[in-house]
Amino acid sequence: MASQKGRLLLIKVESAPGSGNFINVGGLQSKSVKINNEMVDVTNSDSNGFRKLLEGAGVNSIEASGSGTFTDDQGADIVRSAAEDNEHLNFQIICPGDTYSRVYTGRFGLADFEMSGEHNTDNKFTVTLQSDGEIVKTRVNA
Repeated sequence: MASQKGRLLLIKVESAPGSGNFINVGGLQSKSVKINNEMVDVTNSDSNGFRKLLEGAGVNSIEASGSGTFTDDQGADIVRSAAEDNEHLNFQIICPGDTYSRVYTGRFGLADFEMSGEHNTDNKFTVTLQSDGEIVKTRVNA
């Protein structure tokens, strides 16, 4: 598998509720995505001393985070407002692939939003999103 460009990992927010139009959350320089699968242990005396996990039984979730220079563009402003109002929004997380990219679409809550800045540097921000409900995964040709 060929190496992937980090800039192709994208976090997009819906430009207006229900529009289906997703725009980049601007200024992000570093992004990460974590897929969480909660394990359910069903080990018993018949397991011969080995742990047994129940496949597909736990809670699944996706967490995405990013940091960068705050640009105050439309996408960043939507995210900032949602954090201030504790509002959940529709997001797309695009993960590049060699043959297929994965696009995760659904509602996310903003677990945190932080801005920081020194008097002689740019204004930085970080954001963490946590999935809220079912997330739809699609594969698209890279």
